[in-house]
Amino acid sequence: MEILEHYDLYDKFIINSYELQGLDDLYSANQKQKFLPDFIEISRKKVPRKDFQDFEFFHELYFISKDLRYCIANLYFFRPYINNPIRENGTYFKNPYDTRYLMYANLCYQLTYNFYDKIGDLLDVFFDTGLSGNVYFSRVINNFPKEYRTSEEYEWFVKINDTEINQLKSLRDEIVHEKNLETRFFHNVRNARSDTTQMIEIQKEKDAFPEKFKGILANCIVAFKTAVGLIQMLPDKRVNINIK
Repeated sequence: MEILEHYDLYDKFIINSYELQGLDDLYSANQKQKFLPDFIEISRKKVPRKDFQDFEFFHELYFISKDLRYCIANLYFFRPYINNPIRENGTYFKNPYDTRYLMYANLCYQLTYNFYDKIGDLLDVFFDTGLSGNVYFSRVINNFPKEYRTSEEYEWFVKINDTEINQLKSLRDEIVHEKNLETRFFHNVRNARSDTTQMIEIQKEKDAFPEKFKGILANCIVAFKTAVGLIQMLPDKRVNINIK
């Protein structure tokens, strides 16, 4: 068997597991909920503050969510085979499945950060946040125009920012700028070898990645639809009609 045939079998297995695990990206969610036409119609009725291509932007979000879904499916695939120091007498002789599992978890953090970064960009295109330079989701939410802050959509963004995104961003920054998950878990286990209770908590955190990011992916879909709901509140473009 050619090497690419092996890869194709693996890739097909991962993609076929989406339905089993209940994983939707932006495209597959749209196939079920049909929200893309609303996004196109609403965005074209409003006045963007910056250059904006709605269909291209949707594809950007879709491709990020597609990659996130693929990474989550791999977390489910590798989890049964990862190291468990509790069952391994406090040792942590890393196997290749554990390495790949944590690699995909690293990517999940970065892809989620990327997705919400784009949601922040989308809101900043249409709403005057007063921001310049680096625009990120949390900054956009914290600088959102006051007249829209009583809406359910804005309140949802505040809640998700406080309960999920701030912590996620902090962990993503640690992965990118300090140490990745593989390093963190390896040394946390080494430092906790004599503390079974601590070892159990470390393993629980590692085992929880598939369900954690499955929930995050679902919230990414909600975040997109919520952003569209906020944009819909803006006044429509003025249409000048010349009457002779």
